[in-house]
Amino acid sequence: DITGPARTVANPQDYRGENVLAKLVARPADRHQVRLTAERFDWRAQTDIRSLNASTPTTTALTGDDDTQRTRVSLDHEYRADRPGALSAFRWQLYHQETDTDSRSDETRGRTSATCSGVFFGASRCVIPRQFLFEQRQYGMTAQAESLAQW
Repeated sequence: DITGPARTVANPQDYRGENVLAKLVARPADRHQVRLTAERFDWRAQTDIRSLNASTPTTTALTGDDDTQRTRVSLDHEYRADRPGALSAFRWQLYHQETDTDSRSDETRGRTSATCSGVFFGASRCVIPRQFLFEQRQYGMTAQAESLAQW
């Protein structure tokens, strides 16, 4: 088990994932169904990247911490007629989803230049923190009608 570009085994990683899904279904009238759905997803990984990168020989350590969370809520209604006709079925849905991703890494460079070069050697040591944030908000509506009318 070595650290560096010649490493052939996987990088050590700790992760956890949690997902909760809840649905409430009601039938307020014959041939009608209403559903409320809620979901929460959370995933986190911590990685010790021991394989490193041959193109930056002054890098002595690299760690990563990734966190993703998603929340989704939807409300839908479905109607089904008791016989074929101009409107045999109709369904609509309203939904909202939020996703947040936070990806961080810390790269340690040793025996590097005063400017913290990845390729030029020197007597300095530095840590380079990086962070990537991604946020997404979605709102939407769908509708679908079915007709089994015979013309």
